[in-house]
Amino acid sequence: MNKKILLSILIFASIFIAGCGNKKVTQSVPVNIKSQADIKTQAQQSTNTTNTTNNTIDTTKGSTANEVNATNSSIKNNSKNLSHMSYQLTKCVYKFKNVTIYYPQITGLSGSNNLNTINTLIKNDAFSCISGSIDNNLSLQINYNVTLSNSNLLSVKYTGQYYVNGTNHPTHLFYTTNIDIKNGTKLKLSDLVTVNKSLADNFKEGTYIPWMTLANSQDNKQFQSTVINFVNSINDNDLIASLNRSGSKSSGGSLPSIYSPTYCYLTRNTLGISISTSSVMGDHIEYEIKYNAIPNNINSKNEVWKSILGY
Repeated sequence: MNKKILLSILIFASIFIAGCGNKKVTQSVPVNIKSQADIKTQAQQSTNTTNTTNNTIDTTKGSTANEVNATNSSIKNNSKNLSHMSYQLTKCVYKFKNVTIYYPQITGLSGSNNLNTINTLIKNDAFSCISGSIDNNLSLQINYNVTLSNSNLLSVKYTGQYYVNGTNHPTHLFYTTNIDIKNGTKLKLSDLVTVNKSLADNFKEGTYIPWMTLANSQDNKQFQSTVINFVNSINDNDLIASLNRSGSKSSGGSLPSIYSPTYCYLTRNTLGISISTSSVMGDHIEYEIKYNAIPNNINSKNEVWKSILGY
């Protein structure tokens, strides 16, 4: 990235921060895709577009749910305080036209009747970036990473990008799934922690997790500094409102859609939170907060914490 491009990023960021209170984002997309900022299609592609056909998504078509690789290790209970459950994770893939989505599925779940329910929840979330149909002009690539798996919890983050022919650049996607294995339910941020100013402050003070690196080290350093300054400038009330909607794919209230959706994931030692941002800053930003920084926010009544914190 040359100096002119970096300067444009810095100028854009300062303008964006000053005007974020009423910013609206629109994009012309010829298919019904839920983008990282839940962009609503305001205009359809011109009717003179040729060779475009729509196909309703059908996961029985193409290479659907094909086993690619099975993980070598099973997830076993290591605590006497937890129910006796173990399972394996299998990597599956859906391929149709220019769309490829990788997602995990659970096999061999012992001590529970929730296998089918959990796999359906995982699969539905994996496909949540698609709604309705797949367009020939669409290119979509999604992969995943299991950030934490134990007998009580499965936390998965999805990353990737979609691109529509004729648009200026691809949109980078980030979303997550957190599953309560014991109960066969999805977990959102507010199920795991109390969302308040303390959590918002700890988010800003957390560790920025860059997901892309610029070729020039100085440009990369300045870019990361711009992102961090942007996060620190977010109004506390706006950030709290965004965190309260974590796991939701629609914005609400006065908060502009650029801050929504937000997502969370868990690791062995940290709570990860992702917020949406402008395309010039990569479409999404992730921070991680150490659990020992938010003891008063952790919802200890939720049993999934037993398998993480060991109490």
